[in-house]
Amino acid sequence: MTHHLERHHGQRFTSLMDGLLPDRRVRCDLLNEVPLADEEWAG
Repeated sequence: MTHHLERHHGQRFTSLMDGLLPDRRVRCDLLNEVPLADEEWAG
């Protein structure tokens, strides 16, 4: 929804996200640790 107010991931976007989701940075870090795919899934 933040992209409706700010299109790009600049300072304004970051400020809006921090206001709406204070633990956003922790969540992003956790998501970035997850692999995009498991090689065993490839068939």
